[in-house]
Amino acid sequence: MCNCLKKPCNIFTGKCPDEGCKMGWKGDSCDQECVSGYFGFNCAHLCETCFNQSCDIFEGNCRVGCNDGYRGRKCETPVSAESLSLIKSSFFMGGFASMLGILLIILTVVIARRQILKKQESGKAKNNSHSICNEQHYDDIMKMKNVSTYQDLTKHTVTVSNDYDQINNAYINRFKYNI
Repeated sequence: MCNCLKKPCNIFTGKCPDEGCKMGWKGDSCDQECVSGYFGFNCAHLCETCFNQSCDIFEGNCRVGCNDGYRGRKCETPVSAESLSLIKSSFFMGGFASMLGILLIILTVVIARRQILKKQESGKAKNNSHSICNEQHYDDIMKMKNVSTYQDLTKHTVTVSNDYDQINNAYINRFKYNI
């Protein structure tokens, strides 16, 4: 396969005319891809500012990122020391703010959990106090087992004849003796 730039390769020798190879290709017949770190026509350019010199063979766009001090798709734009310092401090501040946010969330969860546990313990304490109070009443009632309110009432009942019985007896007696 011949990847000559403008004219086809020589049909007898397979070599490209003098104008060279298409982007990403090299060699007399333009049949070899650029090796890692090189790109462009005849693989003539080195992607030296790309991290690990890792770039595509056609246009030289960096695949992994840029070396320190450079930016852009091809890492061709130098970054000033001030800008680099600003970028690094921005990453630091962003990381610090993220950690602070995470700690705040954790603290909120811990406080909320403690409040829930306190409420649950308070509810249990109330139930226990009612239970103790009920046990005390039961104990008091059990101490009174030999005392019967009904029996006490019957012992103290005084039989008093009422007025009706007296009138009735008087009438009956009068009726009996008048006959």
